[in-house]
Amino acid sequence: MNFRQRVVRGLLSSLTARAMSLVIQLVTIPVLVRTWGVQTYGEYLTLIALAAYLPLMTLGMQQAALSEMSIAFSRGESERYANALRCLFQAILGVSLVGLAVHLLVAQFAPDPAAGGRAYAAPTALLFLGLQQILQLNLGVATNAISATGRYGESQALDTVRLVMDGVALWTSVLLLGWGPDRTAMASATITGVFLGIAWLRFRLVAPHRPGLFRRGDWRAFAKLWRSVLGAFAMTNGYNVLIVHGPRLLLASQAGPGAVAVFAIVWTLLGVFRQGFEMLIQPLVVEFSYAFGAGARDRAERMLGLGLAGALAICLGAAAPLFVFAPWIFDVATDGKLQPPLTLLAILWAVLLAYTASAIFHIALLATNRAQAALPWLVPWTLLSAAAACGLAAALGLYGVALGLLLFQLGFSVVVTATALKVFGLTLEGVVGRLRTTDVAFLLQKLGGRRARPE
Repeated sequence: MNFRQRVVRGLLSSLTARAMSLVIQLVTIPVLVRTWGVQTYGEYLTLIALAAYLPLMTLGMQQAALSEMSIAFSRGESERYANALRCLFQAILGVSLVGLAVHLLVAQFAPDPAAGGRAYAAPTALLFLGLQQILQLNLGVATNAISATGRYGESQALDTVRLVMDGVALWTSVLLLGWGPDRTAMASATITGVFLGIAWLRFRLVAPHRPGLFRRGDWRAFAKLWRSVLGAFAMTNGYNVLIVHGPRLLLASQAGPGAVAVFAIVWTLLGVFRQGFEMLIQPLVVEFSYAFGAGARDRAERMLGLGLAGALAICLGAAAPLFVFAPWIFDVATDGKLQPPLTLLAILWAVLLAYTASAIFHIALLATNRAQAALPWLVPWTLLSAAAACGLAAALGLYGVALGLLLFQLGFSVVVTATALKVFGLTLEGVVGRLRTTDVAFLLQKLGGRRARPE
């Protein structure tokens, strides 16, 4: 399978996954808001945000190891690939056991002052949400092992089926069985555990060789990735927690579960477009690693231009329909229980635009294990913007949190873009100029089911 075929196959797999994820999110909001109410829905989102901090314990090992395995596989270095997978598996397993023990203590002994007023057990829900996060970390090891061999489409398809089953189970348990957040979290953890087993069985069937996951790994070689691990951590786990779960926890402490629900619904609505351009650039992660490993600078530069142009086109083109239909969608999703906050929508759309402008450079640094180059500027900016967000939240509530998020994203995008251009010795004009219309035409023809001209 050549470069273009891999990109198109990955693109189609990612399109399916993103579409299914989006449908599940959009259907889940009205189901939970109408059944549980705004208060319980906001509390559920806050519990998810608390459990989401467990993946931070991995310090970004997943992404760094995926890039290392992809580079090793592209060069035919089977032992290097096997060692990276072996060390990743053992490290994540150890982190999972420690994280599970800590989470058990927190979930069981943390004070819960509102327990008497709830129809569900919040500690139990938190326990199973954390267990689901830990199982998903281990599932990521298996799917990354498959992706690094050029089978990104297969790993994405597996995750898509899991998302669909998880969504259907959630809707069924809430609408038909009347379950609360605690029991639905238990069902989600069970489904993730089943797919963890399926993923490893699939890997055994497609793996070019057996890596011996419980054999002693070469930790000295794996330790050389440490700086890359920290960079990947800052740009994957840390970044996602800051922009998705950080605002929820801040709002929960400043404005209550109702504000958490409003923020989450607007952010999910914007996710329609964010997932659109992430669908476009996500398959390029492994391809960037291949290009880097093979020294194919021209190909990587073309992919940067294509990803940048496509992502910006989707985000800018979405502005008009977003603001026209947002009030109606918000009313349907909440059954008229919440008013559509258009000012909040405008601020968060600006966050999305800032993210879009740097997303492809973000991917390029991760895919080549160069993300650590951004850390000297990224860490202090994150601390400063977090402090500013806390002050804005205390003064302005919901809108203060949104403005703090915008401040963080603007600085993040500037740092990431400037770092990527410097690391790869490129200019922004050069990247845009490398965009070839034949690449766009090829992808459009494939998506439309027509046969494209050979390269």
